[in-house]
Amino acid sequence: ENRSSGSGGSNNIMIMSNRNILKRVSTIEAENAGILFGSESDASEENTVSTCIIENNGGVGLSQRNCHGTIITNNRFSNNGAENLTVDASNRTICTDNRFFRHLGGIGNIGWDDSVDSKICDNFIDNEGNTNAPAQHRNGICIGQQFSGPDPTTHRCMISNNHIVNYKNNGIWLKDTDDSGAVEDAGAFIISNNFLARAASPESGSTDIKIGKTTYKIIIEGNNAEDIDIDDATLTSMWGF
Repeated sequence: ENRSSGSGGSNNIMIMSNRNILKRVSTIEAENAGILFGSESDASEENTVSTCIIENNGGVGLSQRNCHGTIITNNRFSNNGAENLTVDASNRTICTDNRFFRHLGGIGNIGWDDSVDSKICDNFIDNEGNTNAPAQHRNGICIGQQFSGPDPTTHRCMISNNHIVNYKNNGIWLKDTDDSGAVEDAGAFIISNNFLARAASPESGSTDIKIGKTTYKIIIEGNNAEDIDIDDATLTSMWGF
């Protein structure tokens, strides 16, 4: 699920084991995912993807599920059929210094669900004003859902120092219960020091940073953005946006 919009089930690279390094690999035009780590039944830990080209694959560019400690750095993502990158039920993910260009489907250029102690920092994310994805999914970074539970200190994630431009919908979007009907919370996030700028002709209702309903504390500070849409969130601070 959430991995394929291609015509078949074939992935170029599948890894279900631990401590692998993919470096200087090009994965292009897979029927499904370009690179797939882990599954619901197979955990995959401490893997690194570095200096790769991941583009024009039918499904997600790089998809991970049930993974821990993945490092994703200095790669190029472009024109994948769903999200360029997904982080699903995967903890301690570090995504830094990558270049993301247009994506053709999924919930955003980067789709992020159910993650603990992870961070997306120092990336260049350019949707290039693309209209191939459905209107509501033309996002830079979209957090579809996080854990719901009593202890927000276990859900610490960070989105910082990214350059996010030319998105038609939202630059950073933490979804809420209104979008799925289920009891979901975005979790505890720090969103700081990002540069955000929409496409010249954005979708109606688009926002640079959109925060859905959550019972957890969200810190938003130091972002270069025109607007922030907050729907009943608890903010500990909000400076210089």
